[in-house]
Amino acid sequence: MKYSRSLLLSVAVVAVIASVEPSAAAVYDVPTAAWPTLKSALDDAAANGQPVNVIQLVTTPIEILDPIEITYAFPLGFHAGRTLVIRPKPGVATFRRASIVSMRPQDPVLRIVNQQNITLEDIDLLRNITNDGDLMDVVNGTDITFDRCRIGLIWPSYISPGRKMVDLIYPKRVLFRNCMTFSVMRDAFAIGISATGFIDPENSVYIYNSLIADYRDHGFYARGSMPGQVIALRNNVFINDPDYPVVSEPTAVESHVTADVTVLSSHNTVYTDALRIEDQFGAQPLLRVTTDDFLRLFRPDAAASFWTMDWVQGAIWDPNPDFYRLIATGPLHFPDSRHGITVTAAAMPLDYPVAYDIERDLRPGGTTLHTDRGPDQIEPGQATASVDAAPWSGRLVMAVRSPGPDPSLVFSAPVAGELSLECSMSPGARCIVNRVAFAPEIAEPWGSATRGPECTSTGRGSCPQIAR
Repeated sequence: MKYSRSLLLSVAVVAVIASVEPSAAAVYDVPTAAWPTLKSALDDAAANGQPVNVIQLVTTPIEILDPIEITYAFPLGFHAGRTLVIRPKPGVATFRRASIVSMRPQDPVLRIVNQQNITLEDIDLLRNITNDGDLMDVVNGTDITFDRCRIGLIWPSYISPGRKMVDLIYPKRVLFRNCMTFSVMRDAFAIGISATGFIDPENSVYIYNSLIADYRDHGFYARGSMPGQVIALRNNVFINDPDYPVVSEPTAVESHVTADVTVLSSHNTVYTDALRIEDQFGAQPLLRVTTDDFLRLFRPDAAASFWTMDWVQGAIWDPNPDFYRLIATGPLHFPDSRHGITVTAAAMPLDYPVAYDIERDLRPGGTTLHTDRGPDQIEPGQATASVDAAPWSGRLVMAVRSPGPDPSLVFSAPVAGELSLECSMSPGARCIVNRVAFAPEIAEPWGSATRGPECTSTGRGSCPQIAR
């Protein structure tokens, strides 16, 4: 369970999350009169020529009858110098995640082909009808990021087995952080995430703090064969259906990886009764099972590890916040030796940093700072003297928090825009959220020398932030 932030810190400000919104961004709110569908927003964003495009979902769920296809031919679409972010609209009090729900059996919920610089944040990609296809396909995607996304089948029937939840073909720097793949039907998908078509030195896939569940054959399938290619697996959890007989239990990973490929792997966990951990057909494994950081648990341990592994399908749309939420005393979190590794840019320059969990709680956290395995961080961290390099969506590059109840931040960003502050307070305190314009590439002080209900500063200098 998540501990109350007021129990973690005695000062008034318990958590501060800041994000930068480029001033040149083209923003599309969906659904609205201007953009009633995701397709209408995507078509406009693909053609507008703006360098930064943000599609914001203002309600959830959004049901679709056709797949979301980001397959535009150049010069349309998202290529070098053009980015796309799809996320829930910030500041909506009723939800912080948004669900895109497909009512089409055979096509993927999302298909990305020949595109670059696309990020999905806090999005659930779900199929709510009999399944007869992959859930997501990415073909020749470059710098594609999935942050805090859940990809799953939530309808209890399928037509053809052997599908893939996620199919990556010819990926270049495709990144998953704090994500989940799952299915309420255990035989619907042969593979959780498949990464193939590694024929170029740039081909690479990075998977951090993610949970891959409900696969029939393998949770992760990968092929790699030449120098320069990278496969990263850190802090991930593989868990198949406990109802499979031991004699036919699925295997976590199938690898066809030569010695030339760079493999970044540590602190992964497999729930398995029959030691079905990796089918290795290449020169090197993807799961380092002989190292002390690898964790093997038994499938019955799963019930004691998570609040629930069942997706709730209610009459009113259920956000399922406790789905695979860690239990503090469970075997995936206790004892401390089962914690994961904290992935930072400074300590691990070949990796992408992991600074948040699936609920945007900061990592690392806890009395003894640590990062939990999988998407959930039980004890969230707090803003410290520095924050790692920005995720690709353009969040904070660097932040400093002063001690005491009134935070001051110092930040820089690659483009001009606005900074927004989101803070959680201890009981009895209140938080004022403000936006401040800033110039690019300059460390800007953002303090609390004055107070008030609104921010009137439009540039550098002081701006009221917190009132107690």
